Amino acid sequence: MNNQLLNQVVKFAKTVGYVLLATADKKGIPHIATAGELQYDIDQNLIKVTQWFCSKTVANLQVNNYIAIAVWQPEIDKGYQLQGSLEEVRNISILDGYSVKETQELFPQIRKELLVKIEEVTEFCHAVHSDENLLGQQKEVGS
Repeated sequence: MNNQLLNQVVKFAKTVGYVLLATADKKGIPHIATAGELQYDIDQNLIKVTQWFCSKTVANLQVNNYIAIAVWQPEIDKGYQLQGSLEEVRNISILDGYSVKETQELFPQIRKELLVKIEEVTEFCHAVHSDENLLGQQKEVGS
């Protein structure tokens, strides 16, 4: 695994401030969500994505463990797409409920951490690009 590249993607995600996730259910119907935090666990060789995920994201991953993660900064048209599979879901925080005016079922009650084994990293941008897997390369993309 190209640890340097994954560390670079995580650093870039902190600059951008969010990441996009794409999942699909067992029929292949896609769903897109956002997350605020991306980390690289070098010991486990996994990417960690943390957020108060909506129920659709988690439900999709229970029946189809493939996931795509995109980090993109449109102002400079630079980004990365990470493709992989879910290894584990961890509950990080649990809310004590919302105010009486809000229906709890409609809002995420548990902050989750998705542990993802990354199989491909490609460039993500509007400009023409090759979709070549960068994990096997030594070059750094847009450092």
